[in-house]
Amino acid sequence: MLLVQKKFLYKVVENSNDGVIILQEWIKSKLDKDALVHFWMEATNVYHELVAFTLLENKNFKVSVVNPIIVKSYAKSLVKTKNDKIDAKILAQFCKERNPKPFTPQSRERRELRDLSRLMDNLVELRVMQKVRLQTLNTEAAARMVKATLNSIENTIAETEKEIKYYYENYPELEKEYKLLNSIPSFGKRVSNVLLSEIYKDEYNMYNSKRLTSFFGLEVREMESGSSVRNKPRITKYGNPRVRNSCNPAQCKNV
Repeated sequence: MLLVQKKFLYKVVENSNDGVIILQEWIKSKLDKDALVHFWMEATNVYHELVAFTLLENKNFKVSVVNPIIVKSYAKSLVKTKNDKIDAKILAQFCKERNPKPFTPQSRERRELRDLSRLMDNLVELRVMQKVRLQTLNTEAAARMVKATLNSIENTIAETEKEIKYYYENYPELEKEYKLLNSIPSFGKRVSNVLLSEIYKDEYNMYNSKRLTSFFGLEVREMESGSSVRNKPRITKYGNPRVRNSCNPAQCKNV
């Protein structure tokens, strides 16, 4: 959705390299050559990254990525109907009214480390699943196949560990932060790796305490109204689920 002087223009493209090219050409056809364009999008796992990173290459484009929960609250005050076109219109209105801060992407090496770290988590989950399955089998043929699958998973885990180790050995900043995290009591290799690969720095290449509190889902929500409603304050738990799960006290020790 493109908002130009109170007029909404709608365009659908694929979330692919070709789709982003088509989007940029369409934008150029609707605006002056040197017009500054503020792109706004919701954070949707990694699905927004292709568009965001590509658009950031154009000096006339400003890109913002905002927590979808914020938009959801904003949308509730405007409409009750939900579809793609209405959602896009709301995003455009939100961008114009709130002028969100520009998106600061992770460095290439941090994104690569994040993908390897997520892959490692998936592989570990697969290993657990296959070990449980092996205990339930009573036939030799099926057990043999599961054992072969387990062996393949173990080999892939070992290779992934080597790839992760490469980044800590070849990027001094990553190595320094990793050692600091790993020095915290009860923070093992996995927790340190998850935190380092998932947490974003701000536009000044610093860790912003307010953003981190929100990212961890540790913001406090108060429930008070007059004298009748005085519920106990609770944390929002809206943060990155991978970070929250990795730092669960019951799972954190010696991981």
